[in-house]
Amino acid sequence: MTDSWASFGADLHLEPVGQGLRSGLMEALREAVRTGRLAPGTRLPS
Repeated sequence: MTDSWASFGADLHLEPVGQGLRSGLMEALREAVRTGRLAPGTRLPS
């Protein structure tokens, strides 16, 4: 069986120290939008 990976094209940088995973993910998504790495309206995996 072959493993398959998909990417939606945005690199998210999470800081693991000092905040929970959910907070870190939300901040990484906001930062990606602010810096233009993730366009507003881009579909994200659930």
